[in-house]
Amino acid sequence: MLATLKRLAAAVAPLVLASAIAASAQAAAPLLYVTNQTDNSVLVIDTGSDAKVATLAVASGPAMITAAPGGRHIYITHPEAGQISILDGHRLGVPRLLDVGGAPFGIAVASDGRLFVSDWNRNLLLVLDGETGSKIAEISVGHAPAHVALRPRAGVPSSPIARTTA
Repeated sequence: MLATLKRLAAAVAPLVLASAIAASAQAAAPLLYVTNQTDNSVLVIDTGSDAKVATLAVASGPAMITAAPGGRHIYITHPEAGQISILDGHRLGVPRLLDVGGAPFGIAVASDGRLFVSDWNRNLLLVLDGETGSKIAEISVGHAPAHVALRPRAGVPSSPIARTTA
């Protein structure tokens, strides 16, 4: 009887381990955030199961969306409202709103937390503190700037820029 139990345990143990590993991988799968302009919401999708896990109400007309490095915050622009929503990337809940004016559209976030936001109507690139929303700088960039992308410089350690208001 003891030999049978040992054989059964030896046969079941790998299945339990494989199941635990699969569950762990699914739990660690990234979340995907999708803006829905018609419903003024953000859908949250678990990429491990490809299932919608939440629908979060946000300000009117959500447009562009980006995640901070490490996923701490999710930022969403609302050009028609002159606002940016900030979602907590570690728990689903009600977003904070930053009133930035103008028509914020494209958005990128640096590793130090600065936001780079194109302002379609004012022909500017805004540099904002991602935590407080404080304006660090305004850079004139030409007519109707849209998308923004940020690429770290290879081989150059990142360091915060001097925080001054233009």
